[in-house]
Amino acid sequence: MFGNSFTPRPRGILWARTVEEVGVALLGTGFAGRAHAAAIWGARRIGGVLPRPVAVYSRRPGRAREFAERFGFERACRDWREAVGAPGVEVVINALPNPWHVGPTVEAARLGRHVLVEKPLGRSLGEALEVWRAVRGLGVTVGVGFNHRWLPAVQEMVRLVSRGFLGGAVYFRGAFLEDWAWSGDMGFAWRFDAGEAGYGVVGDNGSHVLELALELVGRVRRVAASSRIIVGVRPSPEGARRVTNEDLAAALLEFEDEVLGVLESARVLPGRQNYMAVEVYGRRGALMFNLERPDELWVADYGLPEGERGLRRVRVLERVHPGMRGFWAKHSFGWHSSFAVQLARFLEAVARGEEFRPGLEEGVAVNAVLDAVAESARRGGWVEVEYPF
Repeated sequence: MFGNSFTPRPRGILWARTVEEVGVALLGTGFAGRAHAAAIWGARRIGGVLPRPVAVYSRRPGRAREFAERFGFERACRDWREAVGAPGVEVVINALPNPWHVGPTVEAARLGRHVLVEKPLGRSLGEALEVWRAVRGLGVTVGVGFNHRWLPAVQEMVRLVSRGFLGGAVYFRGAFLEDWAWSGDMGFAWRFDAGEAGYGVVGDNGSHVLELALELVGRVRRVAASSRIIVGVRPSPEGARRVTNEDLAAALLEFEDEVLGVLESARVLPGRQNYMAVEVYGRRGALMFNLERPDELWVADYGLPEGERGLRRVRVLERVHPGMRGFWAKHSFGWHSSFAVQLARFLEAVARGEEFRPGLEEGVAVNAVLDAVAESARRGGWVEVEYPF
C-alpha cells in the first residue's frame, strides 16, 4: 500500500467510497513528459487511485515553471533529486531521455518511491540489469512504460491469445515504421547518438514490438538482423553532427517454440506516420493490429466453416473490452489515452500489492533481445539471445 497519503472523501450521493490520492513526481517535460503529465489527469478520471501532480523536473528552470503552471504541479524543480525527494511524493514517473533511466530510477526506488520508467529500461542489457540488481528486494514496484500495451485493442489481442484462440502460434510479424526523421534538415538530437540513446530506431520503436512479441508468442531464441543509417549527417548549433545509430533495421526472429517472426523498425520512411503493425498467426486463427487504426482488431477465425472464414474487423470500444473502463464506449480511443490507462493500472497494482507487468523482468528481457539485434547487425549472422534469468 501507499504511505500516509490516503485522503478520505465525504460520503454522500456523489461519493459511495473513499478514494486514495497519491503524490506523483514527473521527471522530464519533453515528448514523453507531456503525455505522462496529461495521463495524470486522465488517470484521475478512470482509476481507483487518484494521482496528484506534486513535483516536475526539467533541465531548464523556465520550462519546469511553465510546465508546472500548465499541468498543475505544486512545485517546479531544477534538480531531479529535488523532485524525487519532494515531500508527498510516493510515485515517480521517469520520462527522461535514455541516459537518465538508470540513476533517477534507482535513487527513487532507494527512497521508497514506486517508479514507472519509460522504455527501454536501459541503453543496453547491462544497464537494465543494473536497475534490476539495485531495485530488487527494496519492496517497491518498478514498471516499464510500454504504453501501447494498454490500448484496448492490444489488450483484447493479448486476452484472446491467453485464452488459446490461435491454437498455438506459428508466425509473428511486427513492424513500427515512421517518417519523423525523414528530413535531412532535422536537427541533431540525443536520439541520433549511439552513446546517448544506446540503440537507434530499434530501441525507440522496435522495443514496443518486441515487448508484445514476448507476451504474445514467448521468448526469442536467436535473431539475424541488418540495419542502415539513411541520413548520415544532421545540423546542430555546433555544426554538422554525424548520426551514429540506425535509421532503419530489419530482423528475423526465431522463438523458443520454433515460431518464426520478423521485426521491422524505421524512422525515415515516407508515408508511414505511426505504423505499428503487430500480427500473430496460429494454427486455428490470426490476430492483427495497426496503430494507425487504434480502435480496430482484425480477427481470422478458422474454427468457423470454410464459407464463413476471412478477416473480420472488431472495433474494440465496448464497455466489456479491457482498457475501456472509464472511457466513452463506442467512441474512438486516442493514443495518448493509453498513458492514462497505464498509470491508472500501475497505481492500482501498487495499492493492491499486485504484480505490474511490464515490469523489471519484462524490461530486462526486451533489452536482451535488443542487444542481440544490435550485435547481429554489427557482425552479421545469427546471434543467440542471452537472457540473464
